[in-house]
Amino acid sequence: MTELCLSGISPAEVELCERLQRQSGVRVADCCQCGKCSAACPFAPYMDIMPRQVVRYMQLLQPQAILKARSPWICVACHACSCRCPKEIDLPALMEGLRQEAKRCGRIAVKEADIFTDLFIRTVRAFGRSHEMLLMGLFNMRSLRFLQDIHYAPAMYLKGKIHLLPRRAKDRTAIRRLIDPYIGKREQGGDRA
Repeated sequence: MTELCLSGISPAEVELCERLQRQSGVRVADCCQCGKCSAACPFAPYMDIMPRQVVRYMQLLQPQAILKARSPWICVACHACSCRCPKEIDLPALMEGLRQEAKRCGRIAVKEADIFTDLFIRTVRAFGRSHEMLLMGLFNMRSLRFLQDIHYAPAMYLKGKIHLLPRRAKDRTAIRRLIDPYIGKREQGGDRA
C-alpha cells in the first residue's frame, strides 16, 4: 500500500531536508526570515533564489526548487550572511550541502563554479596554497575556454601577481588533512563536467 500524501510533500523531500540540515549543522526552523542574509550577500543580485528564500524553501520542505537553482552555485561562502544573521545560521554550510546534493542528482546549474571549486581545492592540496597561473590554465582547459583572459597574464606576471612555478607551503601534510575529507564529500557528489 502506498502512503497517501495530502500536502504534496513527499517523504523523500522530508528526508532530504532533514539530511541536509544534519550534514550542515543548520536548523532552518531557527530562521526568523528577517532577510538580513539576503541584504548582506554581495552576490544576491546574481542569484535566482535569495539566501532568505533558500532557507524558506527548506522550512517548507521543498528542496527540489533549490536543487534546480543557480543560487547554491553562486554562493562563494564569504559568510557575510551568517555574520549578519541574528540566529547565527550557517547558510554557506547549507549551500555547500545543497551543491553536493545537486551534484549527486546531476543538476550542476553553474558548471564553471563546480570546475573552479574542484581545481582550486586540488591545487591547494598539491601545493598548500593556490597557484593562480596553474589554476587559470587548468580552468580554461576544463571549461573549454582555452585563451580566455590570456592577455592579462603578461602584465600580471610582470607585476608579480602570478608566478610561473608554484610556491609550496611548508606543512602541506597538515593542509591535506584538512582538505581530504572535503574532497571525499565532493567526489561522492558524482562525476564532474
